[in-house]
Amino acid sequence: MKEDIKDVITTYFEKLKYADSESISSLYSEDGVMMPPIFPTVSGREEIKKFYKTALGKKRFNMSSEIVEIIEDTNIAVVRTLSKGTSETIETKQTINEDSKELFVLKKAGNEWKIARLILN
Repeated sequence: MKEDIKDVITTYFEKLKYADSESISSLYSEDGVMMPPIFPTVSGREEIKKFYKTALGKKRFNMSSEIVEIIEDTNIAVVRTLSKGTSETIETKQTINEDSKELFVLKKAGNEWKIARLILN
């Protein structure tokens, strides 16, 4: 089971590097919630897709991410990750160092794990 959970998280970070908002949003449950720093909470898969499309149209991320902890129950899992790397503002080509902590809550949807909540810090 933990491999399925790891796959969702690994895919999330891989798709983030490629600015693939469609694939990223498909990892979320229909009622998924994302809580980014600075911005308002984003609710629902369609709104999450719009958020990523806008954000990833302005910045590119080159991050290395590490899964620090997985807590798994039958239909819910909590995953804590740490990410380090850089982001580049597309318009200005300005690159800055990034350091973040992420807390994913996944829930089972049929036989698949989906991101139900994501808190970015």
